Amino acid sequence: MEGAEAAASDDEVLRSIVGHLNETLPHRRLRIVDAGCGRSSQLPIAREVEITGIDLDEDALQARLRTSQDLDHAILGDVRDGALIAPGSADLVISRYVLEHVCDVERAFANLARWVAPGGLVVVQIPDRRSAYGYLARRTPHRLHVWYYRTVLRRPHAGEPGRHPYRVVYEPAIGRGGIRALCERHGLVLRREYVVDDLALRRGPEWTLIRTGLRLLSRLSGHRLTARHNNLAYVLERPKRDPAPSQSDPPRDAVDTDRPTGSAPPRGTGG
Repeated sequence: MEGAEAAASDDEVLRSIVGHLNETLPHRRLRIVDAGCGRSSQLPIAREVEITGIDLDEDALQARLRTSQDLDHAILGDVRDGALIAPGSADLVISRYVLEHVCDVERAFANLARWVAPGGLVVVQIPDRRSAYGYLARRTPHRLHVWYYRTVLRRPHAGEPGRHPYRVVYEPAIGRGGIRALCERHGLVLRREYVVDDLALRRGPEWTLIRTGLRLLSRLSGHRLTARHNNLAYVLERPKRDPAPSQSDPPRDAVDTDRPTGSAPPRGTGG
């Protein structure tokens, strides 16, 4: 895809992101906000860090505190609540597989952009709603997702408190065009974009069947749904000086900054 780097797995993406992070923010103790921190640590960063984890699922947050023991601060809360973190107080904000679970992605994304300091980075990973995989995820019932995790992914405790899968929302912004538009509206600059096909490396007859089914769905959609990847990843930067609004931008006092959030699903976080 034009403008995007292809990756075969999330691990490959994370290694690339950490390399970019070390180039962009070298020799600094990193203040990290892990928005939707879940049960386990996210980026393998081998340097001094101060991590604040936010999660709406108390069971997942407690599991993170017990097992990873890497959080300096743990906040039970909703990523749509901007008051949880002081503006500009983080060098790095991480949101991994969180936004697809959130009602009012605009509000959540605005907080990610608000929390990061000028010159800092925001890392976002999401499934692509315009992929064949994403289409099935948003069109099938939650109980089928639980079955998939338990049977295909062989995670017998899936769906129990504090564990994947969580109910999905997949607002229209959960895609390439949507993320780019959110960046423009909230003053972030796109530094890297990845398309990830993490199904390609999986082996076994069940995965061959799944990949074949996704390719068939893509063909039936006239290739509007891609089977070439299922996930997206982004490295975004808050400029040290926020760009001046274009002449087409509405006046600041005309922008609706207090939209209703809607009702949240049981959990809007990743991990």
